[in-house]
Amino acid sequence: MSDQKKSNDSEPDDSKTKSQHSLDLDENLSTPKSEQNSPLQNKRKSNITPLSKLSTILILTICLASLFALIQTFINTKNDFTESKEHISTSVPKNLKGSVLELKSINCGWELSPDLENNSPPSVIVPVITIKEAIGSDGYLQIVFKDAEGNIQGDPNTFQFDSKKNSFVTTQRNDLKVRATSGLENMLSFSSYKLANSKDSAGPWSATIQESGPNGEWSTLAVFGIPSSKLNSNN
Repeated sequence: MSDQKKSNDSEPDDSKTKSQHSLDLDENLSTPKSEQNSPLQNKRKSNITPLSKLSTILILTICLASLFALIQTFINTKNDFTESKEHISTSVPKNLKGSVLELKSINCGWELSPDLENNSPPSVIVPVITIKEAIGSDGYLQIVFKDAEGNIQGDPNTFQFDSKKNSFVTTQRNDLKVRATSGLENMLSFSSYKLANSKDSAGPWSATIQESGPNGEWSTLAVFGIPSSKLNSNN
């Protein structure tokens, strides 16, 4: 009798155990995977330390700084290239006025070289610039001749101006005639030069006129093509 009672008492316990096991299984099945993996996610999140964040920010900052430096270098190079390309006027200016000197009645052309034997290499036809009058402050005037490729031809032509005497130091006059010491080798070359350019247009050779005060900082007054059809006497 007691065994039967004990058996009857154990049945509810087994049933209760099975029921609890089913309930736990249902709960596990109904639990989202995201919640099941939360310990792993928490572990990954814990790996992102303030030091790693700082390293990431530092790397991004360096990359941005490098990109900015490259962009700035490109802009500067482009600006330098643009500035280095001279704008050559197609007409000779009659008068020029700078902060130091004022030049009046400017003329430009070609002439037979009076110093043919002294030129190296010999040049029969050379470009020449004449200035009828110059006035201004103490300073310097420089005239540079260039060929069609932009190469400087001849010796430097630099003249000091004395405002007290109102004249250039080397000539003691306020007018000026400047010949290049290099030019075209013969009349045939000059004829070809003329044919390559229309009668009244500027040729590919050019002249640059610059001025400077006593401080030696040069500024450009004009850059212009040398007319291709002019041939003056060498007076």
